[in-house]
Amino acid sequence: MNSKFGLIKHYKQDFGGLSIAIFLGILVNVMSTLTPLVPQLLIDRVINPALGNGISYNQNLLNIFIDSIQPNDYWGLFWVLFVVFVVIIFIKLVANYSRWQIANYFAMRGESRLRRQVFEQMLSQNSAVISKYTSGKILSICNTDITTMQQFYANQIMYISGVIIFFSFSVYIVFTMNPILIIVPIVGGVCTFVVAIIFAKISKPQLVEIGQARMDLSTTVQENIQGVRVVRSYATEDIEQVKFDYANNNLRNKFVGRANVRARFHVIFNTISQAIFFGSMIIGVLLAVDGKLSAGQLATLFVYTALIAEPFGTLADILNELQNTLIASNRVFGFMNTPNNIVDGANPPLNIDANRPHIILKGVRVESDDKTLVHDIDLDLPYGKRLGIMGKTGSGKTVLIKSLMRFYDCVEGSIVCNGVDIKEYKVEDVRKLYGYVMQDLFLFSESVYNNIAFYDTNAGLERVQQAAKISQAHDFVSSLSDGYDTIIGEKGVGLSGGQKQRVSMARAFLKNAPILLFDDCTSALDMDTERQVMDNIDKNFGKNTMIISTHRASSVKNCDEIIFLEQGRIVERGTHEQLMQARGVYYNIFIAQQAMQEEIMVG
Repeated sequence: MNSKFGLIKHYKQDFGGLSIAIFLGILVNVMSTLTPLVPQLLIDRVINPALGNGISYNQNLLNIFIDSIQPNDYWGLFWVLFVVFVVIIFIKLVANYSRWQIANYFAMRGESRLRRQVFEQMLSQNSAVISKYTSGKILSICNTDITTMQQFYANQIMYISGVIIFFSFSVYIVFTMNPILIIVPIVGGVCTFVVAIIFAKISKPQLVEIGQARMDLSTTVQENIQGVRVVRSYATEDIEQVKFDYANNNLRNKFVGRANVRARFHVIFNTISQAIFFGSMIIGVLLAVDGKLSAGQLATLFVYTALIAEPFGTLADILNELQNTLIASNRVFGFMNTPNNIVDGANPPLNIDANRPHIILKGVRVESDDKTLVHDIDLDLPYGKRLGIMGKTGSGKTVLIKSLMRFYDCVEGSIVCNGVDIKEYKVEDVRKLYGYVMQDLFLFSESVYNNIAFYDTNAGLERVQQAAKISQAHDFVSSLSDGYDTIIGEKGVGLSGGQKQRVSMARAFLKNAPILLFDDCTSALDMDTERQVMDNIDKNFGKNTMIISTHRASSVKNCDEIIFLEQGRIVERGTHEQLMQARGVYYNIFIAQQAMQEEIMVG
């Protein structure tokens, strides 16, 4: 779906409100067009005759209100025209107020709806797609771009539709005065159209560059907010300041370049506007001198010509908003329409038996961006089994774990749960099977309680504390200023790495899922704390399936099966005893880590 079609489809959802607002806008512009006709009649039918000049009978849409009044009844004519004028102004004011109220209401409703759709897309989109977007870009799409689209809806569509009616009606009235008078506006309109095409071609790449520069700046700021402790620890504030200044100055320079181009075209459009005005005035004066226009018509022509010329002067702004909207919608719908391959099965079973899930991997291969991440993986995970996964960084441990939860889908082979390929289930049902403690820890800017009770907000303090005790988090949480009500800073700022890991584990324990996934989640814990946590897991979740991905051989020593990955392949597998007897990679790592631990204890 291209941006224009997507934009039209989005606006059509509020077509009823838009139609009412456009109708009211048309009514406003019709009233604005009728307003100058009242002074024309006052001059030609009241003022001039009252001063002893002849009466000028000219075509006027408002003649129907005064045709029945005697020509010499000047006060009668005056009061009728006065009432007509007041009614026109009243209708214009009420319609104008109503149209903006309606337009803004439906614009905000559409903005809220679209922002929700983008947010839902972000939550449901697969990891491979999300990883291609920086946080600054997603924020720009969700906020700036959607707001740009809706401002065009609320303001420019109303303005453009009104201008078209107003311009057409005004040209018609001027034409009824004398057909020669529309020559200049037509010539000016053709010139404006040509200039507008040139302006649009120059503007588009500039607006794209501004959007990119804005996203780069947003990303720079957000990364420094999230990584402020890293910046301070390395004392690289000056370097980050240089990065910010570059992004900030780049955005400024893009805007300045855009402003220069816009200013030049503003001059051109305003020149055409003024040429239309003065050209029409000259022709009008010449016709009046020849007696082909009355004094009232000439005065009215001045007003109509000024009103006709006005949109030409603002055309640069209108085109700028239109281009901005199309570019913004391209980014929004480009994100919205990116296919998500992680979808529910066509006819998913009603539910998964979560009591004793049996997972089997057969010849699994996972890839991303045409790069194979893991392949030829065969595993049998009956309920209650403990699997240890080891391997160097980048060997595919995390990818393998995420593929179980369908963050990635295998392109070859299958992952089966209770005899059914997990692609046939609902994605939500598959992920409910797992309590996942991820490698990249994330805590919300909320209380410790809310972070642990994330899966079940009605868990209650007792369950939250029990989960925290299992993860060895209860003691340090209790010592915080407000205990479990202590607000954690963004991404866990204020807690140590080990404390964040224990809160994250407590969150998974509270879910009490049948399968627990630990993705290198004890790296910040000392050996003693890790041992206590593992002992607590044995006591409380001894019957659950458990998958432990780690660099520490001691963490998987008691697992029913251990696999060692290299470049996405299983190169060793077996129990601890079998692997030690094989004297392969696992053996060497275990011996080296044991020696290091003994050295630390002796030291």
